[in-house]
Amino acid sequence: MTRAGGRTGKGGGFADLELGIFRELGKVGPETEIATTVHSSQVVDDARLPMMPHDSALHWIATEKELVETKTVFGQPKGVDWDRVQPDQYANIPFLKELRSRLEGTGESARLSPSWCPGFQEDRQPPAVQVRASRG
Repeated sequence: MTRAGGRTGKGGGFADLELGIFRELGKVGPETEIATTVHSSQVVDDARLPMMPHDSALHWIATEKELVETKTVFGQPKGVDWDRVQPDQYANIPFLKELRSRLEGTGESARLSPSWCPGFQEDRQPPAVQVRASRG
């Protein structure tokens, strides 16, 4: 991660893939802020992690030492970067084949009818979270 909001995940592309899926399903929008937790040693100089078009920018980084608001200027990808999805990902995540097929077959966004997604619940809301100031 960088203080400028560079890159999510640990380098395998799974965080970007997950966020891309959520974007395709309309669960993450352009205004959704992205946060992560990492060890402070994982926050590196901006030049070490150049942003790529498929990378999701971070708005917040929490470490054991601090909470960083990145004030990122990077934009977010629109959805899944299908050219970067690997054969083993299609094999291990069968849902990806169906998502891509539906998006390509209808020419419409999956947001319009996400009920075909296994385990999807349209009206399910995340539990409330309480944030407490750390003592230290």
